Amino acid sequence: MNPPSLHLAGCVIRNAEGQLLLLHRNKNHVQQWELPGGKLEPSEEPQRAAIRELQEELGVAVTIRAHLGGAAFTEKERECFYDWYEATLDGQPSICEPQTFDDLQYWSISSLQTRTDLSANLKNLLKSGAL
Repeated sequence: MNPPSLHLAGCVIRNAEGQLLLLHRNKNHVQQWELPGGKLEPSEEPQRAAIRELQEELGVAVTIRAHLGGAAFTEKERECFYDWYEATLDGQPSICEPQTFDDLQYWSISSLQTRTDLSANLKNLLKSGAL
């Protein structure tokens, strides 16, 4: 029997130079750079989940500007779907879940193209043309 599918949502946040804000996950033997975001709660809309997750992870409010699309991927034998939103921050982001994340940085899209420590979702986003 296949594990249930997982729906996630998160935000593309850019600084003035157009670089993407990423979190570094360092938990349960997983070390990777990823978009801020996470799992939808039961009956939660993807956009609301993205806003809630950024508040929880970064301690900031966000304003959604656009839905950039989404993509499916498989992680740990589980089928996942991730919705991407372009958003702006209201406040200074900081790591609010240090048990999960140990760094946050802005990255140029070109510098991400050759990295091997990116989440499957972030690789999908980079390949999608949505940026």
